[in-house]
Amino acid sequence: MKRILLLLCVLFSASVAPTEGWEFDLSLFQEQRELAEVTVVTDGKVLMSIDKASLIKALTPIVTQDIIQLLQQRTGPFSTRDLKDLGIDIQFDPLALKLDLYLDMNSARPQSLTMYGNSQPGPYSKSAFWNIQHRFNAIGDYDISNSALESRLEILGAGNIGGYRGLNGSYAFYVDNDEDETTFSRGETFLFWEKPEAPWRLSGGDLYNETRGHLPSLNFGGVNWSRSYSVLQPYRQLDSSTGQLLVLRESATVIIYVNNLRQRTLQLPPGRYDIADLPLSSGTNLVRLEITYASGERETINYSEFYNADLLLEGISNFDLSVGVESTFEDDGISYDDQTFASGFYEYGLSDSWTLGGNGLYHPEGQLLGIAAVNGSFIGNVSLRGTASRANVDDETYGSNISIDYSQSIFGALEFGVPNFRLGTEYQTDFSSTPWREDALDTGYRVSIDYRWTITNNIDFYLYASQSDFEDDDNSITNAKGQLTWNYSNWSVTAGTDYSTDPDEDEWNGYINIEYYFFNASANTRLSASYMGEDNTYRGQATRYTENYVGAWGYDISAEVNDNGQIYDASSDYQGNRFRGEIAASYTYDDESGSDASSITTTLSSSVIVADGHWAWSRQSLGPIVLAEVHPTLDRIDVEINPAGPTQTEQISTASIANIALLSRSHDTNYVAYDAPYAPIGYDLGEGVWNVRPGSLTAHIKTVGSDSSYTVIGTALNSSETPLALMQGVLIAEDGKQHDLFTNRAGRFAVEGLKPGRYTIRIANYSLEFSVNANADSLVYLNVLILAEEGTL
Repeated sequence: MKRILLLLCVLFSASVAPTEGWEFDLSLFQEQRELAEVTVVTDGKVLMSIDKASLIKALTPIVTQDIIQLLQQRTGPFSTRDLKDLGIDIQFDPLALKLDLYLDMNSARPQSLTMYGNSQPGPYSKSAFWNIQHRFNAIGDYDISNSALESRLEILGAGNIGGYRGLNGSYAFYVDNDEDETTFSRGETFLFWEKPEAPWRLSGGDLYNETRGHLPSLNFGGVNWSRSYSVLQPYRQLDSSTGQLLVLRESATVIIYVNNLRQRTLQLPPGRYDIADLPLSSGTNLVRLEITYASGERETINYSEFYNADLLLEGISNFDLSVGVESTFEDDGISYDDQTFASGFYEYGLSDSWTLGGNGLYHPEGQLLGIAAVNGSFIGNVSLRGTASRANVDDETYGSNISIDYSQSIFGALEFGVPNFRLGTEYQTDFSSTPWREDALDTGYRVSIDYRWTITNNIDFYLYASQSDFEDDDNSITNAKGQLTWNYSNWSVTAGTDYSTDPDEDEWNGYINIEYYFFNASANTRLSASYMGEDNTYRGQATRYTENYVGAWGYDISAEVNDNGQIYDASSDYQGNRFRGEIAASYTYDDESGSDASSITTTLSSSVIVADGHWAWSRQSLGPIVLAEVHPTLDRIDVEINPAGPTQTEQISTASIANIALLSRSHDTNYVAYDAPYAPIGYDLGEGVWNVRPGSLTAHIKTVGSDSSYTVIGTALNSSETPLALMQGVLIAEDGKQHDLFTNRAGRFAVEGLKPGRYTIRIANYSLEFSVNANADSLVYLNVLILAEEGTL
């Protein structure tokens, strides 16, 4: 539709007087994000005025309340000059027929950057009834030192029957070969069914249980029933979490890491953002923001955040129930215990500041029963866990464990209320979280404290101390660490000291760590040199980061020398359209023994997907996908999936072999862009983006192109050869489908989305038939059409 409006605007501009304009609803964009539609008056070249009511509605979520009040007080409509005085710059793009918004920092309202958003997504997208996905990893490892070759074939499978409310499954098989034998083994295999609106998941197979209180985390074979907000309703915020204010003065790519695990990549326009709702684990979490600005400048922001996973919003509940037998992963597969256990928990948010829960575990030779309470208030975050146990391995023994954790923002905390002080205590008697295991019970206590003081933007101090005394240890154990870190430009210097005790002696250790690094944003490379005084290690490293597009490649080369020996590593990988390849070499030398070892490892990976009889070949991994097919009318034309520039695209699909786009967010809205730069001129590709809400393992079949890909441009005259000016009409296909049209002052019109065949054009009481030939170019210029008068329609 936007392309139709674009053609009409071009047509209008050729015949409109300079002082005249038309009213349109145009999309307002901030960078690549569409905000809303705004009513404007334009002549197709110049933005003449902007409607007051629609503009205020569009700007309310992103500008300050003071700006909104000023807009409400002023008389509309607004000119662009009026808005610039308020720090609002709106520019008209006549080619794309859209509005681009640029905000001054003082006018922008801080935006919340939750990991999954706060709004309910649209309905689930239509998916294939069934799909089967297979990932093949071929790995070869050659030990140069011993002239030994080993290889492995990994076959990872996943599938779905019945769509997002259907049955899902995952499995893995491994084939290992060395010079003596070939072995076959099975990896984790399980089925699961989900009810997203509940939300809960019922699973069976090789699983692991969720933990609360002092419950252990166990691998087991059995069944599990759990509430899974984070998986099935990822857009919903469950916890009362704090945040971090981020100010961007130019467009930037922000990568969010939590505890060194990459969580999300965001493309953000300039503005102020409150980052919240991160996927944190209990205790102190290290959050890192890696920011690459449009100008190429790079910045890293580090901060810590305490979070107790049990603090829920009011009315939110969580539960998990697992029943099965313990499993152990061994070289030849998975083995299972012969005794059945059951574990579970339930927790409920009484208010935004109070959560209560209970948990328990049953095993024939040991049981646990516990309670948990969490309170968050202005005095801090307090968590209490209490558990009673019974062990019946040799003699019947009763035990207990009480834990209290406290966190608060005190002197030296970061500006936005992130806790920088944490105290944890635990005392247990004859207790183990797995009381059925022999020699597992123990009695003792543990106390720990950590504190981070942010002195300046470049200097911070960190202190950690702990003491524990258990009967299984000969003496109490004390550990302490203090670090003062200075970061400036490309330098990082840390001065620290460690103290530890063991049964033999006390030990103090002072050290200095120094690192220098250089990052080249245009080449995406990083060079670093460091000295780690903690273990007297010298290290140099050169890295080119591999991006997720066809033809991307990278490398990582490092050398490390310490008191124990030397380690040299080098690797390189390549992202093809249908496969991914990697080669790595390693060399180590042990000073004490005088021995060395070297090896070369190669990996080749690819995936094949079949959905409702349609198939695709890709390098992408397994999960919810879009299977992108190409219509035969685009034969020998490459279709780019998620293009990122003139030479960069995540995948390429062709008419002969389809490809896939891996959807990163199950049960939430994903956006997949597509383009065919070398398609015939005038070929209608559609909107250029698919909005897809998938299930956990659903496949969504999409086709780029169609028979209805022709665009016609013509001029309509009456029998007196007078233009049928500024009139609405329709094109009627042979099957009765109608396409709206609108003429300009010269009678010119443009209609897209047509397929070959005969059409009737009707404008008021005039009509005429014409044809679109199958062998015509995609952009069809019609001869002047002289419509005959046929009476009033």
